[in-house]
Amino acid sequence: ECAALQDDELVALEAIYPPEQLRIVRKSGERQTEVTFNVPVSLHKETDVYIQVDGKPGEDLPPLRLLHLPPLALTVSLPPLYPLQEPPRIVRLAAPWISDVSSSRAQWVRQRLLEQWQEVQGEVLWTYGEWAREGWVDETLRSRSNSPFSNGKTSKGLYFQHSNHNTAPSKTGTPLTRPLGDTLSAYDRLARQSAFGKERFLCSICLEAKRGEACTRIEACGHVFCRECLLDYLTLHLTEGSLRLALSCPDASCVSSKALLKAGSISVSELSDFLKETPSLLTRLRFLEEKEAAEADPTAVPCPRPDCQTLTPKDASNDNSSRWEAFRQCRTCSYSFCVWCRKTWHAPSPCSLPSTSSLLDKYAAATPEVRRALEARYGRKNLLRLKAQYEEEKANQEWLKGKTQACPHCSSRIEKSLGCNHMTCQHCQSHFCYLCGSRLNAAHPYQHFNTPGSPCFNRLFD
Repeated sequence: ECAALQDDELVALEAIYPPEQLRIVRKSGERQTEVTFNVPVSLHKETDVYIQVDGKPGEDLPPLRLLHLPPLALTVSLPPLYPLQEPPRIVRLAAPWISDVSSSRAQWVRQRLLEQWQEVQGEVLWTYGEWAREGWVDETLRSRSNSPFSNGKTSKGLYFQHSNHNTAPSKTGTPLTRPLGDTLSAYDRLARQSAFGKERFLCSICLEAKRGEACTRIEACGHVFCRECLLDYLTLHLTEGSLRLALSCPDASCVSSKALLKAGSISVSELSDFLKETPSLLTRLRFLEEKEAAEADPTAVPCPRPDCQTLTPKDASNDNSSRWEAFRQCRTCSYSFCVWCRKTWHAPSPCSLPSTSSLLDKYAAATPEVRRALEARYGRKNLLRLKAQYEEEKANQEWLKGKTQACPHCSSRIEKSLGCNHMTCQHCQSHFCYLCGSRLNAAHPYQHFNTPGSPCFNRLFD
């Protein structure tokens, strides 16, 4: 009778569980059967998982938010009198969060499985499999549970034990403190990807339902798009140079949201991972990132080379001395230039900026914000130097205009200290009138002063 009940139960189990989750080994010589469950643990919802290191409370480490746990591998042997008189014998019990089969956690699992059979004294293999899948989690998360996987007070999460004694040291000699957490996180990530790939989603761009393996989910907002549509969307905005739109979720609810850069944003790392198979777009993304960072840096200026124009910020490794304040080296073409005059780096020689009145008039009439921008571009000391030079030059020109006369042939300025108004230029030997600046006949230079009706008539000695 027990053998028949065992056969019926095993047939039912084979119909319920896929081959990768169930293995049945029949030992004809010993008239015993071994059943191995390898059922993934379901948490139903994201659950906090704390890692206790060497018996210390797990709250000092940030919890893991997990939805899947690696399988609790359970192997039981069916004695001849199972299921009516004997319980299944536990042969093997293993899981990443059960570090020692003799630990209190392992003993608690064995005891709870035995109690499952004692309650019914019948077929319990399916109960064992489902308890390994989710039963122990439900008991642990129950308020004031006596499960060793809880803290015994609240039901806020699962607590697993990890020992540093079994952990290899890192390259720095410091023991790694969370290899168990890394294992659980990696399994959870792969399990989420596998579950995502088996579902079907509606792409809000092409409005077609596609399998998850052909789609991508935005982590921040959870919207799903098929990869083909999302790639077209990113290609458009990256090509046009709009990094802000490329980093925004294209779903209508995110586009219309005022908090576009929060709930509906795509992280740069997420975008880089998506574009890893399109090197040209990935390169374009890196360029736009650097460009955006440089535009936000007030010390950044475009490279003076017409075929480059790369925004070049100040090198943080340079000291803050005035000598290196204007130094820039383009990261694209390696051109070293002065940020003020936009010419090849010339320190310690001063800049040869044009002392144009338009620049100085703009600086003099500018608002404080515009003035700071001009000082950031040309340098405050340079502008003050140009202003002093310009004012000196302007004063010189005014003095020359009022006190001298220009030669009509070579434009040399000549000052009369004494004598008549007949002047002879020392540079070109031209004869001219000091009063009106007109040329004089070299053979008859005084005719200009003796001709009635002339503006300089009788003014030879004025």
